[in-house]
Amino acid sequence: KMKKILLLAAIILTANLTQAQWQQTNGPNGGAVYCLAVSDTNIFAGTIPDGVFLSTDSSTSWSAVNTGIYNYSSGIYCLAVIGTNIFAANNYGVFLSTNYGTSWSGASTGISGGVISLAVIGTNLFAGTGYNGVFLSTNNGTSWLQKNNGLTNNTITSFGVNGSNIFAGTGDGKVFLSTNNGTSCSDIVCSACPL
Repeated sequence: KMKKILLLAAIILTANLTQAQWQQTNGPNGGAVYCLAVSDTNIFAGTIPDGVFLSTDSSTSWSAVNTGIYNYSSGIYCLAVIGTNIFAANNYGVFLSTNYGTSWSGASTGISGGVISLAVIGTNLFAGTGYNGVFLSTNNGTSWLQKNNGLTNNTITSFGVNGSNIFAGTGDGKVFLSTNNGTSCSDIVCSACPL
């Protein structure tokens, strides 16, 4: 009798798992969605070619929120959140909103090159550029410092974070690791990781 109960439970569990599925939300209908970020109950979507969209009602409705983002039609490649600060990036740099997307201001002083990836560790914001490597801001994008010690390729296509470790994926198919949170250029330890 116990075997029959366990078998029935396994069948029910399997049936429930096979019925799990994705459900399409209502929008944002602004081109290809390249990135998503969540802050409190707000969902942000970075699109190409229509910039940033915001949903405040669990994706039932979306509205474009691009005031202050220079040339947002070139696309928003990445989004990041530190507390209530929202960051969006494109070929023209990093933009910051402190009011949930109502308005944005430039936050790229010290960055050279278009930004194609963002990552956050605590209050540190990392920006990966198309040609000039990694930049770090410790003050919500007010200023940036280049952090390329150990990198052999300066096209930073992606980041991954695990605790205080940050991984950078490069345009030539390598992954680099910084084990010290990128706090100073001389202390950054980067090493190529085999794929």
